[in-house]
Amino acid sequence: MDIQWSLVVFSLMAGCGAAGFAFVGLSELLGICRNSRFVAALASLAFLAVGGIASVTHLASPNKVMYAIQHAGSFSGISVELMLLSLVGVLMIVYLILAKRENAAKAAKVVAVIGLVVGLVMCYALGNSYQLLSRPAWNTVLLPLSYFGTSLAAGGFLFLSVAAFKKEETDQVKKIGLWVLVAAVICAVALIGYAAFAGSASGANVLAFWGGMVACGIVLTLVLGCGAWGKIKMPSTTVGIAGLAATLLGGLGLRAFMWAAGAGFLSLFSTAAGVRVLFGL
Repeated sequence: MDIQWSLVVFSLMAGCGAAGFAFVGLSELLGICRNSRFVAALASLAFLAVGGIASVTHLASPNKVMYAIQHAGSFSGISVELMLLSLVGVLMIVYLILAKRENAAKAAKVVAVIGLVVGLVMCYALGNSYQLLSRPAWNTVLLPLSYFGTSLAAGGFLFLSVAAFKKEETDQVKKIGLWVLVAAVICAVALIGYAAFAGSASGANVLAFWGGMVACGIVLTLVLGCGAWGKIKMPSTTVGIAGLAATLLGGLGLRAFMWAAGAGFLSLFSTAAGVRVLFGL
């Protein structure tokens, strides 16, 4: 089994988009970074759309897409992902429409807060469908938690990048930066836990494990998370963009390592079956 890059891109980009919209909802609740919300929601929708397109390319044909839609009630992993993807997408579009209408601020806030909840659920669900008891490195709740953490941190840095670009007031950037730091800590802790659990398979993809998960997903994400809160003197724009890149690379490393570890496990059985046939065992 090779790394399924379409699924990697889908969960990475869609997770970032869902978490980015969750931060839009958080900003509505906190009453901060008002000027950034529309652009952040638009950027989140773009990430979600890219993820959705990647998911369709994995299904390969429109017939399979329609089959998945028709059987959404089965609540399989792909059905749940499809439902959440659609729901978050609709909430984003509704929010963008309301945000441009006068006297619709309260309605926009309600939609954004619902998006906050659904977006967080989606970040976890994107990894939950891969949690399988029969496969080493996949048989732990730390896997979907790591998906959740990398998505949450990426969405946080996405919102921070927009806030810096829109030149929000320094105190408001620091307030949202504190929550970005919280997301970075959640990401790092989840990845540390998963790395400790599945570290024996690190040879399956050394670059993904050490370069992606450890260096980018843990170390750089924590450092830039501190920068988001203003504890490291760096321009907010630099922190936001660098943090987004680090968390996306960390999320990419996590997903590539997960697939490589699973492929190595299946290859072991393939090799054993070949030896049995070769020697007539």
